[in-house]
Amino acid sequence: MIGDCDTINRLTEEVVRLQQRSIMLDRLLFEVARKFPSETRFDTALRYIREAELKETDMEWIPLTKRMPNPEEHDRVLIYTRDTDFDEKQVFDVDARTLNSEYPGDMHEVCKHATHWAVRPDF
Repeated sequence: MIGDCDTINRLTEEVVRLQQRSIMLDRLLFEVARKFPSETRFDTALRYIREAELKETDMEWIPLTKRMPNPEEHDRVLIYTRDTDFDEKQVFDVDARTLNSEYPGDMHEVCKHATHWAVRPDF
């Protein structure tokens, strides 16, 4: 009987915690005044957050559609995978040559999803 009461109390606390998270998520999502036609409100909010975080860095993120990194200038670069994450990560340190591969099948999986690149800062 005591075990049942403990389980009920734990589950009740979990329900309250989940309800509070749901309210927080709703507040965040409804801050999006205008969603994009092909996106859910969640997708638009997520894109806004990611774009804002990219702008916060001092690095210049260059779209791969605009220009590829030159391996002769930079051995390694940082890449960003805008709409894809790998274990919740979207920024990777890679060999610049992997982005310029003539054979996409030989490319590392994260490079296939890269949308932007930046010069890797010296640490």
